Amino acid sequence: AEFTKIILLAKYSQEEIDEVKIQYFTDVNNTDWYTNYVNFAKSKNIISGYADGTFQPNASINFAEASKIIVNTLIAEQEEDKISNNWYDIYRVALSENGAEITDEMLTHNITRGEMAGIIYELKDFVKE
Repeated sequence: AEFTKIILLAKYSQEEIDEVKIQYFTDVNNTDWYTNYVNFAKSKNIISGYADGTFQPNASINFAEASKIIVNTLIAEQEEDKISNNWYDIYRVALSENGAEITDEMLTHNITRGEMAGIIYELKDFVKE
């Protein structure tokens, strides 16, 4: 949830985010601080959640998951390739085409808050006005 909020605010205004009132996930309550961010991201197809209808807002986020949020928010929404063995390959390619070097080890690595700050700093040139 934290990562989603930070990436969204790099492109969208708080007012835009707060406009979405649809509840998408069974584990996101209307009273949670992150509700508007998660629901907005889902409404823009930035995130999809898990097959069981959850978002798991308090779970750690790995780089593969983060890459989907980054690409769909700051570069362009990607349609996941159903042929590929890995759901995240399309996001890896999009980041690579924009100058990022992504290793296999990075994709499964859970991101720390410090690494999140570094990613945000590196993405400053991707933010479209």
